[in-house]
Amino acid sequence: MPPDLSIFSKAIQAIENRGIKEFTSLSGSSNALLFSMFKEPCLLLCHSEDTASELYSDTVFWSKFLGIDPPLLIQPRGDPQRLKSLKNLYTAGNTKCIASVEAAVSPIWQRDKFPLLWIRKDSASDRDLIIDTLK
Repeated sequence: MPPDLSIFSKAIQAIENRGIKEFTSLSGSSNALLFSMFKEPCLLLCHSEDTASELYSDTVFWSKFLGIDPPLLIQPRGDPQRLKSLKNLYTAGNTKCIASVEAAVSPIWQRDKFPLLWIRKDSASDRDLIIDTLK
């Protein structure tokens, strides 16, 4: 017998229709279930990487159970998968994301670590200069 998810459907309707922005009585993985049931684009911010990772795992479980695409997890700065997860924001067509506050506000890279090149159409550029700058 499948679980009765009507209370979660009602909660989503309340959020959509009345502008309710907060639920405080969710426990266990029920917050992941509620988030999984959202159809609109949204970002869920967590206070820590551990919380984001745990919530993401629970949400993947519920997404599989519901037969829907799981959200994207935005990896923290320094994680080798960070660029891939940010790229997926644009290419995967998935509109739900989970991230820690730190991961959401961290820049992709430090500006002073990469050279700035101005290349314009219809202007000559010295190939060797470009190569030397990018080394």
